[in-house]
Amino acid sequence: MAVALATAGCTTGAESGGSGNTDTLTIAVGADIDTFDPQAQVSASVIQRLQQVVESLTKLDVDGTLTPLLATEWESAPDGMSWEFTLREGVTFSDGTPLNAAAVKFSLDRVNSPDTVKARPDALVVIKSTEVIDDTHVRINLKSKYPALPRALSLPVGGIVSPDGTRKAPNSVQQVVAPVGTGPYVFQENVKGDRLTLTANQNYWGDKPTFATQIWKVVPEATSRLALLKSNGADIILDPPGTDLASLREDDSVELTLVNATNAVQLVMKTQSKQAPQLADPTVRQALSHAINRDQIVKVLAYGAAEPLKSAVVPWTFGACDANNYAYDPAKAKQMLADAGATNLRLRMGAPNGRYLNDYKIGEAVAGDLRAAGVQVDLANPTDFPTYLATVYTPPQDAALDIYIMGLGSVFLDGGHALRNYLKANFPPTGYNGGYYDSPEFDQMVNTLNQEGDETVRAGLICDAQKKLMQDAPAAFLYALQVPVAMSADLTGLIGHPAGMINPSWVKPKS
Repeated sequence: MAVALATAGCTTGAESGGSGNTDTLTIAVGADIDTFDPQAQVSASVIQRLQQVVESLTKLDVDGTLTPLLATEWESAPDGMSWEFTLREGVTFSDGTPLNAAAVKFSLDRVNSPDTVKARPDALVVIKSTEVIDDTHVRINLKSKYPALPRALSLPVGGIVSPDGTRKAPNSVQQVVAPVGTGPYVFQENVKGDRLTLTANQNYWGDKPTFATQIWKVVPEATSRLALLKSNGADIILDPPGTDLASLREDDSVELTLVNATNAVQLVMKTQSKQAPQLADPTVRQALSHAINRDQIVKVLAYGAAEPLKSAVVPWTFGACDANNYAYDPAKAKQMLADAGATNLRLRMGAPNGRYLNDYKIGEAVAGDLRAAGVQVDLANPTDFPTYLATVYTPPQDAALDIYIMGLGSVFLDGGHALRNYLKANFPPTGYNGGYYDSPEFDQMVNTLNQEGDETVRAGLICDAQKKLMQDAPAAFLYALQVPVAMSADLTGLIGHPAGMINPSWVKPKS
């Protein structure tokens, strides 16, 4: 489910990458940062950068096991309606202020505050209140039972920030731009569309990082990222070109690893589209799902770094099961569209560029499959990922697209959490139900399973909810993603996170 990367390839970085010293580690990624406020995002692309600076109460280990981080232990109340956490002692924020229960309360209160700009409470919406017991103990009261809370608190949306740091420019309590955390690195600068610069936290409570500086370069084109790696302009790259994966496996200067991701990549359908009201009909949505050749996409465009989905949840997530996904059958798709009176269907489509392996080309292939089934598809031009997010996650009345490609899942590998993305309560702008799927029956199923304490029973309920979602088809579920990571052979210590992310905090030269 995750991989600790033992590396081989390229050279260690300096300020421009590749000088062989430990001044600067350069990482090239495809997507820019939409927000660096912990309480305002759950994007894995940003999380891997944010976790260098801001830590949470718990964390997932490389095999997906829940382990302590800022909290050393936790216990549920007998009725399941509250949890008490014991904090690690002697930890300070990078501004020198102490980590204590008051800071935890401050941060978790921001999650559900209506004043926090673009807050994304996600699973933590279950929190009713947070109480300070004493400096090292905090109690979290819940609106309803939620056995997965300790796993949910591994998310940076529950990351703990310095209260003092949020009150100093450019930050405010309402919006954190330059977070002050307890992590191994300290935020220095974010240049939109260019780079994020972090420096080592000399007072970090744990093992100290080797590299004095991390630079995360934003390089949307995969070929450009690979060129940087080959020219020593970057030490680590995510998502090299799919066409180069085979040759990179044979390159002694590069260690290539595939890290399983939580993303169930899907074609989301806006079920309340004014421009394409036919999408309100489940039969139309099922037809579109039949029109897409998932096997061909995985083989030809994902270069084997993926697998076709069997449900809305990737197979390495708790509760995943075979929900009988729609087989590729363009003739059946055409007939279903005709039977539904949707032979003249025209759809405005979006696809990301640089967020997932070969994502825009896969968008073009999906558009081509739909056109082959008789659908008129207008595919929007590629944009940077933050702009794309702002385009797809709008209230129904502001929708500029009818269908779009997105990866959704659970960063803490819980099927019940992944399915929350389709609740009515998660309509944009506060959630990721950008297709506006609205099913009271499904909502009740998810709300029930997320309060179930018996794991065996809960897994069965998660499977039932996946089958309901597949039947209603608010999206065409395409493939489970794996993230190719290429790193210099002169480096070691890179950690592959079980949610398709990397943690380069403890990367160091081999020699």
